[in-house]
Amino acid sequence: CAIVVGIVLFFVRWMHRKNIEAEVFKSRLLTKEKLMDIIRFEGYYPQLDEEGDIIFKIDSGTFNVEYNEAKLTLSYGFLMSGDEREIRELATQVSDNIIMSKIFITTLPDQDKEVIVSISLDTYCVYDYECKKVFAAYLRIVKETIARFYRGYEARQHSKDPQELRRADIYHPE
Repeated sequence: CAIVVGIVLFFVRWMHRKNIEAEVFKSRLLTKEKLMDIIRFEGYYPQLDEEGDIIFKIDSGTFNVEYNEAKLTLSYGFLMSGDEREIRELATQVSDNIIMSKIFITTLPDQDKEVIVSISLDTYCVYDYECKKVFAAYLRIVKETIARFYRGYEARQHSKDPQELRRADIYHPE
């Protein structure tokens, strides 16, 4: 009888310990609310948009954070005017130098010289402490990709022949 009581007590303690471990595990999982707290900790003011994604502003640009079942996507998009082929070449060049980020170019069907440039970074974060450690670094990577893209675009514009720029302005004024 004492052996049975001992086994039952051991089993009850073991189950209690497992329940505590499961609660700790659940409390450490990353959620959108915890992700918004991390963004606030970094000094930004996150909000939920109509689709349930997290958005926050840096300077005049809006960053978008999508989080679904451990997949975290940090993205930034903007409209750009210019030669689509040159913009795609520049996107490839920048992407080759910063491997973690992706640059997508989307042409607008009704616009002749405008494209949407979307710069993003995908990663997987399951626990809040993981995301706390890496979010600032991932944000720096996306911001550096944006900066390199703009610097490359400006360098390409300044390296063009002045006569060619003049002709483009005459025949295709903005």
